[in-house]
Amino acid sequence: MKTYSIKKAKARSIVVPNLDSKLHLVLLGDSFTWGDGANFDTIAPQLLGDKWYNDARVIAFNYFRFPNEGTLAEQFGEIQQQYLTALHEYPQNVNVLSENSWSSLLDVNVINLAMPGNSTAGMTQGLIDWLHKNKELCKTKPICVLANYNILNRLQIVSRFQQDGTFDPIPFPDTPVVLKRYSRGHNAYDDWTLDYLDMYDKLRGWEFDLCYNIFLTQELCEKYNVSFCFSGPGRDTLISQKKHWHDVNYMNFPINWDRDVKNVVPSLGNIVDYHNILNKDIIENPLSACGHFNKAGQERVANHFNKKLLANVDWFWNT
Repeated sequence: MKTYSIKKAKARSIVVPNLDSKLHLVLLGDSFTWGDGANFDTIAPQLLGDKWYNDARVIAFNYFRFPNEGTLAEQFGEIQQQYLTALHEYPQNVNVLSENSWSSLLDVNVINLAMPGNSTAGMTQGLIDWLHKNKELCKTKPICVLANYNILNRLQIVSRFQQDGTFDPIPFPDTPVVLKRYSRGHNAYDDWTLDYLDMYDKLRGWEFDLCYNIFLTQELCEKYNVSFCFSGPGRDTLISQKKHWHDVNYMNFPINWDRDVKNVVPSLGNIVDYHNILNKDIIENPLSACGHFNKAGQERVANHFNKKLLANVDWFWNT
């Protein structure tokens, strides 16, 4: 069994080299795009033991097939919390990004700028930094920026966690419970911060932020002469309220809605939503206990997306 070193895991971008391909795909997103869960089958037994791992696999598979069954949802919620607690409370976090992530299996050059818990604004921020540092690459290579918008009610804040006094942008978690867990030991957040998060959610500030950041990313890509497209959002936001992106564009930003991936590949309306891609009749569990794709799930997503990507090169790279 491969042993993983346990170390402070700070989300970072990776480049998956594929020197035979001239096509470059820059991915923006959160943990689903980053590759969370890819090493679950190796890491979970180390953290929680073989019995817990085997039981968790059964629960996760049943939950995947019957997500609306109340008892299964509760059981999955329990193992999810146990696994996440083990990750967060271990002396140091496990770096779960690996060669098994779906983005690393694509037949193009992938620049993965996603990070766990990323916000809509954080995705834009990461792209700005990358574009500024890769001006020459943008001039010489066909590049497509794909933004995978998922959980929208997240914010971006600045935290002075570094010992040298420098500031670090970090994701602003989407619920007070998660926020409190992230702030453990840092004294970074207080009651007014939680109140602000709650008010932001209730006033649906994320609807404005979503359209603003789509438009900003669109304009950035045009400036750097790279293609841009997007997918999403997650099932827990606009879709569940039977709204379309257009319905929350209150400021009428001139967004090119034709660049929504589902316009060319309907099954990829939200590529991080496994219910859109994975068939319920599969015989192998695709989920890790954290709710992300395990190795088998990553491979199925990669195979599905890779076929659609290569069959629609002209659209994705706008050639």
